[in-house]
Amino acid sequence: MMNILVTGGSGFIGSFLVDALIKRGDNVYILDVDKPKYDLYAQAHFIYGDITSRDTVAQAVAGMDVVFHLAGLLGTHELIEYAHRATVVNVSSAVFLYDTLKDYEQYAHTTSQHLHFLPRITLSGADA
Repeated sequence: MMNILVTGGSGFIGSFLVDALIKRGDNVYILDVDKPKYDLYAQAHFIYGDITSRDTVAQAVAGMDVVFHLAGLLGTHELIEYAHRATVVNVSSAVFLYDTLKDYEQYAHTTSQHLHFLPRITLSGADA
């Protein structure tokens, strides 16, 4: 059983990952500004916080075995209308997170764009 943080775990893609990790038996923590909308999340630990806050990120990753970074601002309207905020959330927050994780042995960066160009990777057993 691992302690796993999913940033953006309340979102569309994050919800599927959280579901799979809970079913696998992991202790799942969600860092998000939106509360989860699914019943299964009663089994996850919700951390309300903004991914752009270095302090929030540092506190959230403490004690985690793995971090999946899925937080982001998306949607064509949001990316155009709030371009600066989108850049801070989608780019700068990743830099904050990776800077915080530099001393950790493992983390996972995930994205919803261009994944179809990558080979399929399945984690199982001791490697998961």
